[in-house]
Amino acid sequence: MHTWARRPDLGARMAPLMGWLTEDGVQEKAHAVRRVTETALRHGILQLTGSPDPCHRSGTDVMSWTITSLRSHGARQGLGEYHTPPELCEAMAALLVGDEPPQKGRRFHEPAGGTGGMFRALAQHLRRLHLDPADYVWALNELEPIAAAGAAVNAIVWGLGPNVVIACGDSLARGDLQERAVRERRALFEERDRILARTAMVEAVREARALAERIAPTA
Repeated sequence: MHTWARRPDLGARMAPLMGWLTEDGVQEKAHAVRRVTETALRHGILQLTGSPDPCHRSGTDVMSWTITSLRSHGARQGLGEYHTPPELCEAMAALLVGDEPPQKGRRFHEPAGGTGGMFRALAQHLRRLHLDPADYVWALNELEPIAAAGAAVNAIVWGLGPNVVIACGDSLARGDLQERAVRERRALFEERDRILARTAMVEAVREARALAERIAPTA
């Protein structure tokens, strides 16, 4: 709920990660999810993702390792899914940006971004230059919905800020993925605002009734 209220666009993109909640056998799956969650907590997942400082939360791409580990070699081959090693991403980020601080508002675009490993490296490089990644625009395309969902999670964990647009689709077949994602993002924020406005009105009416009953209780 908190993620939806702040970032309904990223919350919607994360939906494939929650798909199991509407599938058959949800009780059995919930038990397995709980066991995996407990194991992750016991072995220190929060040491990687739980810091209040986004720089410390951006040391690794947990979503990439998770998704890659849960898929068979054959599945990865079928999807053509080969995540770029973090060391290579860091070298590419250093070459792309260099030592000169890029102008605020610069747009970084990744047409086949996976879970966003290149963005993680870029964000960390910007921080080494004493810059805030939230001052830049991050546009990512990804074909596979689960990986795109992982990128949405990472955008929040890594503190990429409000200017993140994640599109899901074939960027070779469709050249308008980002434009479509921007329109969807705008519509999701407008829908959120309408829902929050209605919720606030209902709450205001409830409080007014409660106040009226305290002032003039019914017989």
